[in-house]
Amino acid sequence: MTNHARIRIAERLNISDNKQKELMNDAFKYGKDSNRTTGDLKTALKETEQKAEQKYKNEAVAKFYNGAIFIFTKEENKLITVYRYNTNRNDYYWH
Repeated sequence: MTNHARIRIAERLNISDNKQKELMNDAFKYGKDSNRTTGDLKTALKETEQKAEQKYKNEAVAKFYNGAIFIFTKEENKLITVYRYNTNRNDYYWH
């Protein structure tokens, strides 16, 4: 997990340091990627992957878990950042 990801989990999901690794592991293990979703969520995951790849210069995998999109590097499975995602409104926040 990058330091940036730690900051974003605390900021965007209000998760303390001692629970962040557990959440990250659960998101990686149980999160749904674009191949396992449909509709607006599938589109959001694909768009988020493309933007992350451009921004971070690494292949990325976006996974939806527990109301958020987690972005991991494809090669090292390292968490880069996280965004809240509201499935009711199809809102996600890319900064």
